[in-house]
Amino acid sequence: MIVLRHIFGGGQMSSKQIPEIGVVLILYNREQLAIKRLEELKKLTKLGIRLYVSIDATPSSDHLVDSNTDLIGYATSLEPEMNVATYVEEINQGCDRHIPRAISRVLEECEAVFVIEDDVKMSVSAIQKSISKMTAVLKSNEMQPVISMSGLTRTLWSQKNPWRRTPYFSPWGFGINRQFWRAHLELEEERKRKSNFQLETPKSSYYWSLGGRRQFIWNERCFRGNYDYSIQATLFQLGLDSIAPTLRIADNEGFGGLDSTHTRFGKPRFLKINSRGVSEFSLTSELTCRICAKFLVYLDSITWAGDSLISKRGRIVGLRSLLRNPRLSLKRYARN
Repeated sequence: MIVLRHIFGGGQMSSKQIPEIGVVLILYNREQLAIKRLEELKKLTKLGIRLYVSIDATPSSDHLVDSNTDLIGYATSLEPEMNVATYVEEINQGCDRHIPRAISRVLEECEAVFVIEDDVKMSVSAIQKSISKMTAVLKSNEMQPVISMSGLTRTLWSQKNPWRRTPYFSPWGFGINRQFWRAHLELEEERKRKSNFQLETPKSSYYWSLGGRRQFIWNERCFRGNYDYSIQATLFQLGLDSIAPTLRIADNEGFGGLDSTHTRFGKPRFLKINSRGVSEFSLTSELTCRICAKFLVYLDSITWAGDSLISKRGRIVGLRSLLRNPRLSLKRYARN
């Protein structure tokens, strides 16, 4: 197993002290996107970062079975060259089961994993910076996920791009460690056993700072079975934040694709400008301005988190929740 080495302070840590972090690429029948991602990630393996490839099976009745077979052949052919570990699901799982299974599999060998789906494009420098931050989180014995999402892009601000804290989670390029994942799986099992479908969160959780309408939206989302909303539920229940860049460092190429799962709609305006690679001096510190941090969280809520009334998605979800349970929803709207 290849070990990723970082230097902390003035000296180099021994291999036993260094937390090992793997990168897992999630694939499913989109061969063109898969080849692009694998070609990009070749640079990472040359830097000593262990790459895992997890390929979901296609349904037996799907006309894309032959395409997936070609994809499996291409991925496995890279194993000797890139030191890739390839896993193929025998039965179609769907992304909400496939991705957690892939995470659990990698975390059996690594202390942390950075997850990239085939439609998520990140520069090598962005992934390296994310892995460095994950290493710092592990070194501090913390649990926060590291994500790559923001409502702002590099072309809007200066070259500086400090890390920041956000109560929201995004699945478009993210890293989590074994400690968080164990806690998440336990809480997920507890949520599945619940009959009242109500999140139980500490009063310190960001969830309690939300108005009644937004609480109702997130409570409904967190019990849907989507893996990313389930991780968000765990953040609420543990009272944790994600660590995010001030300026977005990833792009999603799956918008508008008929073979996409959650991005079949058109690309939102705030994602029209693509991100760029990160410089050597960016993502090396955390944002200290509290007002700026609060503004960025607000920006998260009206863009990719989509729970604000200013967000079209937030308005639609709120209306849908209202129609499902008018009596309860009206009470919650009255509190907002």
